[in-house]
Amino acid sequence: MPATQEALRDIPDQGKRTADGSERLRGEHKRHHHTGSRVETVMPELDTIAQTAERILNADPDPVVRFRLLRDVLNHPPDTKQLQEAGERLETSRWVRQLGDEQWSDGSWGRLHSRDSGARQKIPNTEAGVERALALGLDADHPVLRRASRYIVCVLDGTIKLRDRAEKNDRWPTGWRLFAASTLAQIQPHHPVLDSIWELWLTVARRTFASGAYDLQAEIRCHRELTGASVADSYLALNNKYTLTLLGSRADALPRDLEAALFDWVWHNEGRRALP
Repeated sequence: MPATQEALRDIPDQGKRTADGSERLRGEHKRHHHTGSRVETVMPELDTIAQTAERILNADPDPVVRFRLLRDVLNHPPDTKQLQEAGERLETSRWVRQLGDEQWSDGSWGRLHSRDSGARQKIPNTEAGVERALALGLDADHPVLRRASRYIVCVLDGTIKLRDRAEKNDRWPTGWRLFAASTLAQIQPHHPVLDSIWELWLTVARRTFASGAYDLQAEIRCHRELTGASVADSYLALNNKYTLTLLGSRADALPRDLEAALFDWVWHNEGRRALP
């Protein structure tokens, strides 16, 4: 595992993608940094990255590292033989096998968000299982993520009862649905069960940034009206990773001015970046 982790850390971030292959975050930085001297600076860096990737591939790395390098760094098309063979070899990785071995029969890894200290498993909850599957290079069609998707959909539509213990506060009813929706959005961002939840958080963002800048009091008023949750200094604040993941999963549907304001606020304000 240490060698695998080191190699994966060396893979530069090429932009976040959901498991269905769609881009998660468009980002203002992608629209403004592709001209003039910036391009001249970036091109040699890309060459160095590609050369480093090739050296790692020549060292016969773990199947996960090989697949991620080919797909996400060297950008091999899905129909190339080399990438397809690398995808097939993913199943031989001990980390992919562990993921499937610890997945429960209902498609979960136990609780959704919290950790059950009594559960004897390496993967602490369903959120972590999905995140690990994506980090290992699995896509939405992989059996592990298909089962996980079905489970989360059933939790959101009430077919399956949530295993997590309810928090004793006014945030939990909104919070657990956000946790579930954010996790599903990483696999199937356009699933219909997400529509109402995505629209809720879009409305919260619109009202919070109605003036063109972040307004804490507007955010508080919006939650008081729409969710009944107390939001100040809590995990429901708009800069939490769950809200950003959910909204970003349908980035093309975000109004450009709202996306720019939200991005600027998260990026430039110390202490306000993607809270866990």
